[in-house]
Amino acid sequence: MRVEKLNFKDVFPTFNINQLDELIQMHLKGNQNDYKQERGSIEKNLAWSGENYDYAKNCSFRKIRFSHRNIIEPIYERLCDELYEKLNCNNVEVRAFLHYRPKDYMGWHSNWKSEGVRYYLTWAEEDNKSFFNYYESGQVIKVPDKKGWCINRFNINKDNLLHHSVECNTNRFSLGLRVL
Repeated sequence: MRVEKLNFKDVFPTFNINQLDELIQMHLKGNQNDYKQERGSIEKNLAWSGENYDYAKNCSFRKIRFSHRNIIEPIYERLCDELYEKLNCNNVEVRAFLHYRPKDYMGWHSNWKSEGVRYYLTWAEEDNKSFFNYYESGQVIKVPDKKGWCINRFNINKDNLLHHSVECNTNRFSLGLRVL
């Protein structure tokens, strides 16, 4: 399997998960400054086309931009530092913090211009109602999210592309980290 589902505490044993929970609750209550990207329907855009997109051409989600940068930036920094120390790597960068609402999605893409190991910290409001999909050996693999926090880890490599998409039928938050 090219995508590993990991337990949050196994990867971030000393991180206080309550800080992320508070951010999510703040966002769900409307204390956020975000924008929505939306193009097309979920059914059309999650059908596998076999095309090599370098970004999601068709998507519907909210990219979170908190107005209180002093709240989110220290959390990003602690997560990146902890992963950096654990893996003894060169650098860890935040790729995105996204909120998917019911019926939101991100269409098929491969991120082929941005290689590296990805850790996507995901929070789902309900079991088995949001999915990380990827294409492998001629078939679409659907990896369901469980309620609460988990991590999807996978590698982006130009020589062995991982086409993937996201579909949601519940609130789902995703914080992406790239290891360099």
